[in-house]
Amino acid sequence: PKSSVQRGSIQFISLCAGDPTRAYARHGQGVEEVCGFSKDELIPQIPVMPISYGDALVFLESLGGPEVPHNFRGALNITYRTGPTRNQLKVSLQVENHFQTSPVWNVIGKIPGTLPADREGLWAADPNSGTAQMLEVARGFGELLQKGWKPLRTIYLCSWSGEEYGLLGSTAWGEVQEDLLRQALAYINVDTGVSGKHFHAAGTASLVPLLSSVLGHVMHPESKKPLSEHWSGYLFSLGSGSDYTVFIDHLGIPSLDLAFTPKAAQYGVYHSVYDSFSWMATEGDPDFTFHVAMAQVWGLVALRLAGSSSATPQLLLLNASTQGEAIDSYIEEAKKVLNHTAPLDFSSLDAASLLFRKAAGHIMSQVAHLRDMGASAPPSKVAEVNRRLGFLERHFLLAKGLPGR
Repeated sequence: PKSSVQRGSIQFISLCAGDPTRAYARHGQGVEEVCGFSKDELIPQIPVMPISYGDALVFLESLGGPEVPHNFRGALNITYRTGPTRNQLKVSLQVENHFQTSPVWNVIGKIPGTLPADREGLWAADPNSGTAQMLEVARGFGELLQKGWKPLRTIYLCSWSGEEYGLLGSTAWGEVQEDLLRQALAYINVDTGVSGKHFHAAGTASLVPLLSSVLGHVMHPESKKPLSEHWSGYLFSLGSGSDYTVFIDHLGIPSLDLAFTPKAAQYGVYHSVYDSFSWMATEGDPDFTFHVAMAQVWGLVALRLAGSSSATPQLLLLNASTQGEAIDSYIEEAKKVLNHTAPLDFSSLDAASLLFRKAAGHIMSQVAHLRDMGASAPPSKVAEVNRRLGFLERHFLLAKGLPGR
């Protein structure tokens, strides 16, 4: 809508998400010790005020000067110009911010697993769409528990607070519970669960075969065909922007971020007062069938990762070979982008990628052999392979973070 204003945090979460003061930090640590940046470096120093495109139109129409390049033009029915204004108009901006410390409340549910030395499975939801699906997944697990089912691995259900302020709740919990999360197997994030009809997934490539298998068992609400037929199989990489950030970027836990989205542009009421139950019930998902589908995907992925206490030993559903293929594709993408600016030598990176793919193929051969052995597979061998697969993602972490970040 013309009067819609998108609200959200402008904190530099790509540098360091979470409370920019780190008031909760353990052992008296400050934000510079945890993040490598001061509070002032994490909060923009230029005043910012979000406005609607209806209000922006007044300013844009007042601009004179030459027309802007084609790739700098927006979608409004005006001639975009560089400025200055035709009549020497000036804009006065007054921003009044109040900095205060307030508690945020995460809601954490736990389904204990039967393994004594546990690998934990956990996942989260942020807004009402994802929260509704998480509650449905929790209800389904409750019914399974009543029928005697127990997960092999502990499951945490987490609803995070303070996400829009800079991923406050999830980041704080992840940092404070770092010792607990050293054994975490996977994290599944559902933020805006449904805003369209196109299945979108991002995450750790070692989880692709598992996700693809699950999508083969969940039907698309409209076509009635498996969601796997509506998914390209491409898993986008994760950076930052939602509650998975601390788990993948800081803790190195294999992660997925799942959503049904519009196929092209962002949905038009994003982060505005128009993003309401009324919009969802009339425009977003009137029959709530896509909500059901997402809850089914979410629940099945979690069930397969958690495993069942009735069957041991169980191999982890992680695939190192797909991780190797993804790394190779990242390098090829970097070559295409960077070689346009300056020729770079990728030989050492290519060699490392090849070595990784060979090692991945070797361990996946062991997985296939142990899987063929079934119940007769030696538990110690299964445990060793699981340890190598489960901690693989952690080996991509750098203790000091990315250079310059």
